[in-house]
Amino acid sequence: MKFRDLLTLPKDRLDRLNKLELMALLPNTPEDVIEQFYVDHGINKEFQQQYSDINLNEVVWEVVSVNYDTLSKLSVFPDFVDWVNRCAKKSLRVAKNDNWKRIDHAQDVVNYWQLNKTWQRKPIVILKGDTLHLVEGHSRFGCLKGLIKANVISNECEHKIWLGKNVSLANSANHDAATPKGC
Repeated sequence: MKFRDLLTLPKDRLDRLNKLELMALLPNTPEDVIEQFYVDHGINKEFQQQYSDINLNEVVWEVVSVNYDTLSKLSVFPDFVDWVNRCAKKSLRVAKNDNWKRIDHAQDVVNYWQLNKTWQRKPIVILKGDTLHLVEGHSRFGCLKGLIKANVISNECEHKIWLGKNVSLANSANHDAATPKGC
């Protein structure tokens, strides 16, 4: 099944794809990836423009830990770069008055950032050739970018991501899935 085939699947009354149906069609795909990537964005024009040719049955997903030096090299779809930068500017204000509420409206998200110095939900990243590409999690990435720049979080800290690799690429890169370093 290609990403573009998601357009042919039935939608619910909110015009979203059905998570349970996708889980049945893609049993080797983690539920969190299905929710964040396929359900939330499977019929999104910008996502279809970027990912329509990806064969979803061949993507191998794993949780990996990476530091900010690695994350800072992520490629980002050009239409989303401004959003990432706006989120980074917003989170810069955390350092000025130690007000973590500047990063999000949801208290559980704010609490998680403040306590763990990382995101609560792992962003979705794919390996395209030798490049790591951010698929979903632009606000989270922008928030981290700002917190790093403001020296609220060390760039040595590690952060978990969902990394999708094509089956043919699965053995070509060895990404360490070690437990993140404490911060």
